[in-house]
Amino acid sequence: MSSTISTSGSYTPFHDSFDNGLINFPDSWNVDLSVAGEVTLHRPESYLTSGMMEATGTADMGHGYGTYTVNAKLEGNYPGQAIMLWNAENEWPGSEIDIVETVQDGSGDQYAALHWVDVFDRFEVQLFDPDIENGVFHEYQAIWEPGRITINVDGVTQAVFTSIVPKDFEHGGTNHVFAFLNTMPETSLTIRDLSYVPLGMSPPSGPVDPTDPEPPATDPPATDPPATDPTPAPVVDWEGLAAAVQATYEATGQWYIPEGWNADGTRSTVPGTTEPNEPTQPTEPRDPGPAPVVDWEGLAAAVLAAYEETGYWYIPEGWNADGTRSSAPAAMADAVFV
Repeated sequence: MSSTISTSGSYTPFHDSFDNGLINFPDSWNVDLSVAGEVTLHRPESYLTSGMMEATGTADMGHGYGTYTVNAKLEGNYPGQAIMLWNAENEWPGSEIDIVETVQDGSGDQYAALHWVDVFDRFEVQLFDPDIENGVFHEYQAIWEPGRITINVDGVTQAVFTSIVPKDFEHGGTNHVFAFLNTMPETSLTIRDLSYVPLGMSPPSGPVDPTDPEPPATDPPATDPPATDPTPAPVVDWEGLAAAVQATYEATGQWYIPEGWNADGTRSTVPGTTEPNEPTQPTEPRDPGPAPVVDWEGLAAAVLAAYEETGYWYIPEGWNADGTRSSAPAAMADAVFV
């Protein structure tokens, strides 16, 4: 299916699978539409390149911050193919986000690059895992956020740019458009579908823009004395906790966090000693009572439902972080955000 966008739709969702040809790519040349639902870019003669691009001309055209996804195949082990986000003003040198290209050494390795202008064209390159091969379809994805661009391939992060990241039009910069190019007769590029999802319609890939307003700080209670000798931060040891839980299960047949550990991955006693971190515990054996029931699937479903309802990731009332049910639910203000 194809959905036409307006010329100034910064945050308009967009999807195209080329069922109706190239209606969303008015700037195109020497492309092959012989296979339904696919567009192939190749260089049929030595002096002809092949490419296509959404309409450009002004900074507000194209798309702004969000997730850009392309299902495509690069053929050939030499440079020539490129999937990029091109600046909507169509200027060179100018801003360019290369989602994927091929290196020059004949290995077929792929990489992402970020271009910017500092009198001349400047750029940063980040190589992908060499296991990502040419000749097969991959899902290439760029998540453009304030101060950060994340490049994923088949759902796995391959590159992260945090320096000289361009701003979109709504934030004082320039929008970008989908653009595709092939320049060599030994290479080709086939695209099956692509989409754009505005940033506000999906969770960000990393930390929030540091320039965003922060919630006001809450002053400590007047009765609290100033901290003069803070205690060391507890050591978090998830591997140790996992090993202890596994050993307990093998010994008892039940999943629970054994004595000596906390649900946040810290020790409840100092390793190698019997000295407690908490007030002294009885040394005589005591009945721990029935082991709590761990229900990770239930916790995941509750967290997802809370996110869909509120737009925030947190552990809702009635659940603990260790996958057990809480008998005294905490309020949302005390929830654990992830």
